Amino acid sequence: MTDRLISMWQLLNPAAWMTPQISGETTYTALKGTMQNSSTPLTPFMSSASGIFWDSDMSRTTEVFGYAYGDTSALYGDTKIPRDKLIRKINNWLGKNSPAMSRFKSQSQWRPSGIWKGSSDTKSFQPSLKLGMKDAVVADGYYTEWIANVHVNHGALDGSFTIYFFAREPPDDVLTWGFASNLIGSVGIFMMNGMGSSQSKMSGTAPLTMALMKHVDQRAIQDLEPESVVPFLQHTLHFRVVDINNKEVDPALVTGLYVAISSTRVRLPESEFEFPEWGQPILRLAIWE
Repeated sequence: MTDRLISMWQLLNPAAWMTPQISGETTYTALKGTMQNSSTPLTPFMSSASGIFWDSDMSRTTEVFGYAYGDTSALYGDTKIPRDKLIRKINNWLGKNSPAMSRFKSQSQWRPSGIWKGSSDTKSFQPSLKLGMKDAVVADGYYTEWIANVHVNHGALDGSFTIYFFAREPPDDVLTWGFASNLIGSVGIFMMNGMGSSQSKMSGTAPLTMALMKHVDQRAIQDLEPESVVPFLQHTLHFRVVDINNKEVDPALVTGLYVAISSTRVRLPESEFEFPEWGQPILRLAIWE
């Protein structure tokens, strides 16, 4: 799964690779503070019997290891450019219900067989954007995306944990939080038991836009603009931390915890073969620091 994601990322960003960085932790073969780059040996994995270790440059493509993914390779008889095909797939996987892809929904809507009596300019049915919804969230080809940002230290807790975000107070039963009706997002932080505290950081994000769109539909907020969303979140947003044993944890016990809400203006793509164009994020609310 990981190499498939990396393969897709490489196809989308062919000029980008490894950024030189100072190691944050001591390992069996590198001291903390060592500068590492794409040619740093990936010990203990040897590429040959002569003792040469693999490095990131040598293992940049899956083809080196004798296999490829259909998502990133041109298949026999396929006339579409692999990168364009992948962009369309990702838009369908991750964005088909988002405001960013609303203008393309009419192209894939089901219509009954036989004569279609609707005129060519009939308003298309968009199940994820109810009547009036698109006008409330999209203006002049742009909409506002909302993100919950989480930073923690490596080893912040002894094992993995999850941070849940709710509109208003969560239910009493922790075991129901993952599917609560007022859940608006969650961030999972994965780490091993017994890692110990570290100053190295881990981060995660939770998209809040789709949940906020439901509140637009329910007239709880007028639109996705900061003037509407920020006061709503200030009055209703709650977050909770749950450890790997489904026990609630005091946020003060999570080393290096930082929780904030940001927004970004997003330009709708011109076609399904383009990604939405994101602007610079703007910090709107610092929830915990």
